[in-house]
Formats: sequence, structure tokens, C-alpha cells
Amino acid sequence: MDNINGIQAIATGNNLDHVPLQDEVVSQFGSDVWTAGGAPTDTPRMNVGLTDGVQTAWFLTSGNIRGWTGSRKLHINPTNYLRLNNPAAGGIQNLSYDGIQEKYIRGTSNVISGLVTLANGLSTTIQPPVGESWHVTDFASDDWVGIAPFGLPSVLVEIGDGVNWATICDGTNSRLWFTEDMGIYINNAIYLRITNNALVPAFLAWSGVRSNRYQSVSAVKSNVAVVLAGGAINISPVSTREEWLITGVFSSNLIGIAPDQLPDINVENNNGAILSLKLRNSDVTGWLHHLNIIVSSANYLTLTDTSGLGGVLAYSAYRTRM
Repeated sequence: MDNINGIQAIATGNNLDHVPLQDEVVSQFGSDVWTAGGAPTDTPRMNVGLTDGVQTAWFLTSGNIRGWTGSRKLHINPTNYLRLNNPAAGGIQNLSYDGIQEKYIRGTSNVISGLVTLANGLSTTIQPPVGESWHVTDFASDDWVGIAPFGLPSVLVEIGDGVNWATICDGTNSRLWFTEDMGIYINNAIYLRITNNALVPAFLAWSGVRSNRYQSVSAVKSNVAVVLAGGAINISPVSTREEWLITGVFSSNLIGIAPDQLPDINVENNNGAILSLKLRNSDVTGWLHHLNIIVSSANYLTLTDTSGLGGVLAYSAYRTRM
């Protein structure tokens, strides 16, 4: 891997496009001018997005703290590349970016980042071909909702099997938008649906990379299940040899008042005899970032519907040991 970085003076209202020669992941961005709303929520005065030269969607925007509180994992290639924007009505600014070059495997790009134009309320799916595993890290839109500095991309992201869907994140709630990497693993059977929640047509984007570059069989163990009120599912490998990394748990039912709604479920460690509560529907502990929980057939997770309604429960998981 090789470091990549750049800095350039950009006139007001203009863009700095970085078109890599192969795959890269960019993580940090800067400007010599910052917004002036007042500490501690000022940000570099710039927008950061993905573009294909026609469509552009923003992962970070000037004056909104979403995305600025940590590093990013934005995957780019020569087709879908980085765009830094100096917002209009300012002066010349020195915009910068930093990241890492990722070598092609077998001469082919492994970046699966993409863009789509959708009218209000319309959806599209992000679905890998049969046999492939994809790791999706972030989502973007050129239309944001909310009042600065707390605006968010106006997009609804769900995981499902084509019939049943559970909410991952949406533009009205802060959950997961401030994590470096949303850590969503999908394959051809369990994949994503994104919906434009803006009142106007919008460009939506996602960042991601193939995660099975060295294997021919998908290692994704993500799944969805429909349960009755109070119903539960176990996230547990059948084989005693396997271990899975759980990166997220989701429900079709949310509880609370936006922007603080949470999945209406309990998440418990389970060893077959006793339970230990890890996440619950009333507190933010564990919910704001993606999970890193290893499970086996002996020590696993149990998800329980606490909505009193029943619905769709889902999780993102990746096999780490066979």
C-alpha cells in the first residue's frame, strides 16, 4: 500500500477532483478556511463527495458535523472518484485529502462504490452478483435534511431479502451516521435498498469494496427474519468450528423521537444457559457505531422484538473462521 495525498488552491464555487489510477480509500480532508458558526461545531469549509463526472453526492458538507468527527473510509476508483468542493460565496481555499492506494487484485478494481439518480420516494437496490461479498462503508446524497450543524443525508438505508426489510439508518436519525465505517456486509441473497427521502430528485451514493477478493465463496452471514410480537432470533453458527463477526443489528420497528430513535429490540449475549444484555431500545450505549462482536455456536447473540408488534429483525455478519 502507498500513501496518497494532495493539496490545491481552489477558487470559490469550484471543485478539486481526484481521479485515481486504481483503487484508493480516502480518509481525511482539510481546508485552510473553516466555517464560522462557532466552536465546537465548526468544520473545514468544504464539501466531500463521490462523482462520476455527471452525478455528485456528498458524504460530508460544510458546516454539518456528520462525518467530520473521525476519519472516513471512502472507496474510490477511476470510474467513481473523489470530489472536493469549495462552497460558493467565499474566497480561494486550500483543499486537501489523504488516503491509501489499494492495489488491483488480478488487474481488476474491487471498489463497488456507485451513484444513482432517484426521484422523491423512489428506491434502488445495492445487490452483489452471486458468489460475491461486499463491504459497504457509507452513504451520501446531494440533498441533506435538518438544521446545521446537525444535517444528514436525506436517504433511507435498509437491509433485506427483497421482501422483508429492516432499517439501518435514515436522514431523520443520528444513529450510525457518525461512525467511521458502517460495516455492512451483503451478498446476493441479503442486500441493501436505498430510498431518496428528499422532496426533489437527488443523487445518492454509497462507498464500498468487495470483501472476498481471495475466495470464491461468499463469507457473508447477514440475514433477516420475520418474528411475532416478542419473538427472538439467535445469531449463532451451526458448526462448532465457525466464528462470525457481527457488525450490526437492525429492526423494522424504531422507538423514540427523531433524531434519537433506536431499533426496538434487545440484544443479549447467550451461552445457552444465561443471558447478558448488551444493547437495549432505551439507551444509546452500543448503537451509534457499528458493532464488533464475535459469536460462535457456544457463545452467541439473541435479538428479541420489544415493540409489541413483531416485524423484521436483521443483522450484518461475516464469517471469520471456518
